[in-house]
Amino acid sequence: WLECGKDRAKFYDWMREKGYLTSPKETIGYWKLVRSFENKYETSASDEFYSRTWSGGGGSYTYRCEVTYDGTHYTGITHDSCKGEFVENKGTASTPKDSYMGGERVEIDLKITANTSSNICFHLGASLGARITPVNHDDPFVSYGTNKSLYDITEKITKSYIQTGKNDTNTGYWGESATVGGEMPSGSANGDKVYIVIGMGGGNNSVETAYEYEWHKS
Repeated sequence: WLECGKDRAKFYDWMREKGYLTSPKETIGYWKLVRSFENKYETSASDEFYSRTWSGGGGSYTYRCEVTYDGTHYTGITHDSCKGEFVENKGTASTPKDSYMGGERVEIDLKITANTSSNICFHLGASLGARITPVNHDDPFVSYGTNKSLYDITEKITKSYIQTGKNDTNTGYWGESATVGGEMPSGSANGDKVYIVIGMGGGNNSVETAYEYEWHKS
C-alpha cells in the first residue's frame, strides 16, 4: 500500500500481479441485480433520556433523536435545559447499477445531513456507508469481518463511512458527502450471489438496504 503511494488503482494492480485478486479480463461473466431488500430494524425506542425513531430504505434513510430530560451541565453550556432538543439525520445514496462485470469498479454517491433544534447539547449524529460482501455470503446484514468497505474515491475522507457531527457552538450539525468506490469480486458458477449493502446507523440501530446480484457466465 505504501509502496504504491496509497494509490488504490496501483494497489489493486499489484494485488492482481501477486495473485491476490482476479483480473477482470480473466473472468468471463457478469453480476445481474435480482432484488433489493431492507434489514429488520427497530422503528422506535424511548427511555427516560431520549426518544428515537428510524425509517427509510432504498437509498433514503432517517434517524431522529429527541432529548427528553434536562441534561447535564458542562463547560460551555449556553442554556439551562436541553429537554426538547432534537437531531434529525438524513442520509441518501445513489442506486447501484443493474449489472457489473467481475472486477468492475462500483461507485456510490453518499450524502448525510442533519436538521436540529436551534440549541443542541448532545452528540446524536449518524453515519452512512456502503460495502460489498464476499461471494455467497449467507446473510448480507451480518458481517464476519470479510466485507469490503467502499471508500471515498478522492481519499479526502479516510474513514469507511461519512457522518454528521455537532458544531462547536452547540447550535447545529455539520454533514458530509462523498462518492465511494470499490471493486466487485468475480463469480465462478452460475447462480453465485453477492450483495452491495448501503446503510445508515445511529443510536445503536441501523437501517440497511441489500442489493442482491447473481452471477451469469458468458
